[in-house]
Amino acid sequence: MSDAVMIWPAMNTVLIMFAMGLARSDTSGSVAVLSWPMARVVLGYNVVIPWGVLLVVAARDLFSRSVVAGMALCIVSAGGSSTGASVLAARAPASSAAKLILVLGIVSLLMILALSLARIEYAEAPSTAFVSLYLLLLMAMPLAAGRYIRQRYPQTSGSLSSVSGRLASVSIIALIVMLAIDHGRLIILGPVEPLMAAAVLVLSFTVPAGFEQQGAWRRVALLVTLTRNLALALSLAALLPDRAEILPTVLAFGLMMYIATGVMLLYWRSSGSSRVRLGAAYKLCCYPRE
Repeated sequence: MSDAVMIWPAMNTVLIMFAMGLARSDTSGSVAVLSWPMARVVLGYNVVIPWGVLLVVAARDLFSRSVVAGMALCIVSAGGSSTGASVLAARAPASSAAKLILVLGIVSLLMILALSLARIEYAEAPSTAFVSLYLLLLMAMPLAAGRYIRQRYPQTSGSLSSVSGRLASVSIIALIVMLAIDHGRLIILGPVEPLMAAAVLVLSFTVPAGFEQQGAWRRVALLVTLTRNLALALSLAALLPDRAEILPTVLAFGLMMYIATGVMLLYWRSSGSSRVRLGAAYKLCCYPRE
């Protein structure tokens, strides 16, 4: 695994969280931290359901031990900050997404500590706790810096937010291309187990969140739940003695995760433009100009 695959997601974290901090607060679809919708997404879609799916997979021996371990690493690596670029592109409430990402970062740290205390083989307490806490701070600090600039220099923050948002989107696209070039051939032409496990994870993260009723919050729930913290998952995998067997599952999920996110964004953008065209046609037919 190249050093760029390890460093690039962390760099994306800083850039994207800074862009989200600069983004204007949107009250439409905004959700408080202490609320039932937030608890439903955090505990239901990111903890109970994926771990339930993993327990069923492990109990039925559907995948090998290394693949199951890779799936577990993806589950505990919640709160992926790269979803910030997707949230901005989907015009979903950035404030709610930022809250959810930070809460999931804390939940991720707690899950890793719980596995460490339970003496799970792949979770070594000092190193995993340090890595997860470091990446949590990596999310919180640029977010706080962006919000400070937005409040202190509101005129400058608008243009800076636009530039940083575009850079974040370009950075994510470049990361996807790099993953596809470096590992796409190995993932697609390699064993089918990692791809199947990645598909199971994508479905377990997206299907429940897709039933959220409120449109703007549904987009936040889908994007933040699906996009895991790839930097954390790769960092944890690198600490393991059998990382060569575990990494294909993490990389397969990372690639499929970004593809699924791109498909959702294309669908939302195309459906949005279709609604605009239909609305214009309706006005033209029903309210013709005199």
